[in-house]
Amino acid sequence: MEKEFERIILPIDGSDFAKITAKKAFFIAKKIDVEVIIICVLDPFRYSKDHDFFHSFTKIRREQAEEYLYEIDQIGKSMNIKCTTKLIDGGTPYDEIIKSANQNDLIILGSKGHSNIERIMIGSVSEKVLRHAKCSVMIVR
Repeated sequence: MEKEFERIILPIDGSDFAKITAKKAFFIAKKIDVEVIIICVLDPFRYSKDHDFFHSFTKIRREQAEEYLYEIDQIGKSMNIKCTTKLIDGGTPYDEIIKSANQNDLIILGSKGHSNIERIMIGSVSEKVLRHAKCSVMIVR
């Protein structure tokens, strides 16, 4: 029997809600026996790259993202899910999420995250992924 989805793409942003979303994605991955690709996109910081603060801040953000990716990866592996982590340094989060997915993938992401501007229904990244992805998308509330 052919699988409906080849893998699950799980974008995370370090928020508490992303961990809830991850647990739901792992539950589904276990049921349909697919790999989970856990991605975190570090969107560009808007200061001069020569500024000392930029380098310090970027290093801290990268370390936090790596720690969070590891934590989520360990949750999946504890459930015997095959997981791969991917840290994308730079780029627009929704665009990088869409680029990471193939047509036969399922993107599972939370309805809200770390965005400063909350949308009424769902987060702006979630909404853009939902509207522009060529594969199936599941939004977790």
